[in-house]
Formats: sequence, structure tokens, C-alpha cells
Amino acid sequence: MKSLAVRVLGDFGVDGVEPQALGSRKARLALQLLAMAEGQVVPADVLIDALWNETPPARPDDQLAVLMSRLRSVLGRDRIEHRDRGYLLRCDWLDAAELAVLTDEVERRGGAGNVVGAAAAARVALSLLRGGGPVPVPGDWAQLRQADLERLASRSRRVAAAALLEAGDWVAASDAAAAALERDPYDEVALRVLLRAHVTGGQVAAALAAYASARERLADELGTDPSPETAALYTAILRGEAAVPAPLPASAATGRSAGTASWPTWTRSRHERGAAPPRSSSSTGRPASGRPPCCAPGPAGGRPPGTRC
Repeated sequence: MKSLAVRVLGDFGVDGVEPQALGSRKARLALQLLAMAEGQVVPADVLIDALWNETPPARPDDQLAVLMSRLRSVLGRDRIEHRDRGYLLRCDWLDAAELAVLTDEVERRGGAGNVVGAAAAARVALSLLRGGGPVPVPGDWAQLRQADLERLASRSRRVAAAALLEAGDWVAASDAAAAALERDPYDEVALRVLLRAHVTGGQVAAALAAYASARERLADELGTDPSPETAALYTAILRGEAAVPAPLPASAATGRSAGTASWPTWTRSRHERGAAPPRSSSSTGRPASGRPPCCAPGPAGGRPPGTRC
């Protein structure tokens, strides 16, 4: 394959390849585990445990090698490397790595005062998070990696929601914040963005109801109250003192400002200049170093075919 684009944030898949073309269920699961490692080696015993659990075959290493060989026949011989004690996947694009880069870019643009640019990057980030999330994968290692991906997704939704609210798009902001709260009901950062979004849209009653629901949940399930910052925002809403972002022009609020480059254009120009990709704070705790090896940009430096921007 000339370009290998893989998605792990929702339903696992390889762009341009039908699932059945990847082989058996075990072959697809093995490829998913390799992709979730984001360019790191996955130990063979981790793969064997996830694929066969407590009933491994007589020669599990040999069976694993057969699965990898079949995957190479579809993806290309150089796509899966056999390293000491494990395997590594090399792909050109991974949605999780792209999401980390985009989320950092939203924060960078917002911190620089580029409200419209931050909102534009936020919309692209959220486009990677459509769907109900990944299907659980067996094995302790895989569950830890999926927890990392969930934390990345939650952070991205919070950051995107805040950027969209700052740009005046309170509808998209409330949707993103509500999605973050749906997956983590105790996320008070997302709750505060949701409250402000409701107030910006003139939905004060909805803001008060959202606060009351969160306060009840915290009391019933954790035996605690909302944080002082959340309680202060609630009080400000009651008093009509909650700050509302100044409205932007309609074109700016929807990210169609003529002075703002699209994300793909920004990506291409960045690579044409030879600049390194933005450094991302990996949810795995590894040092930030930009995109991992499996997610190096393709020759054009853009997003994979079929990706909506």
C-alpha cells in the first residue's frame, strides 16, 4: 500500500481496506493492537494473551508469525516489523496521533489569541471523535491503552469546546462539552464550559438544570460537592453576572474567515517548510516528541484520502 491510514478512536479500520480483506478476526485484532501502540513495539506475549487468552496454541509464537505474514501480504512487507520480543506497525497516519497534534494546536492558537484559528482546528479534532468510541479489546495492556485513548478524547473535547465557545459557537461548544460529560460525568471543566455555553445561548434554565444534575450526582456517588470554581460560576449565573463571550462575525464563528488557513493547508505548508510537527503531550506518559514513527506524514503532508476537514 502506498499510504496506510489507520483509525483506532472509534470502530477500528484501515482506510481503503475492507475489514474482511485483513483476514480473520484474530488478524484484525492483532493489527488493532499494533496500531494502538502508536509506533511502539508490542511484546509478543501481549499479543498472544489478547488473541488466545488462556487457551494458546501449542506453538503460539509460530501462529503469531503466520498472522503477521498474512497481514504483510495485504498491507506491505515493510509495514510490520519483527523486533526483539515483539512487533511494530509503521503507518502513514493514525487518527489518535492526529488528534493529539490537533488538540495541542487548538491550545497553541488559542493561547496566541487566534480565536478563529483555534475554533477551526477544534472542528477538525472533533470530526475524528464521531461515533460511540472504540469497542473494548481483550487483555490488560489493551485496556490500559484504551484508557489512554479515552483520556486523550476527553481532553480534546474539553479543549475544543472551550475554543468554540470563545469563538461564539455556543451550540457546537455545548455539544462537545456534553459529549465529554457523557463519558466522564465528574469532569467539572467540561461542566463549566457547558454552563457557559448554555448562558451564551440564552438558555439559563438549561444551565441551572445541568448544574443541579451534576451536584446531585457528585453528592450521591462521591459524597462531595462541586468545586469552588464551579459553584462560583453557578452563583454568577443565578445573579446574571456570568461573563458571555463577545459575538464574532458569522463567518468567523463558523471558521470560514478568509484570513484563516484550513488545517490541511497549514499541515502541508508546515511540512513544505521542513518544520517539525507540533509536539504533543502523549497520554501514555512518554516524552512529547511529535508524531510517533508509525504516524509520519505522507509525502504530501496532508490528511488521508476521504478525511473531512
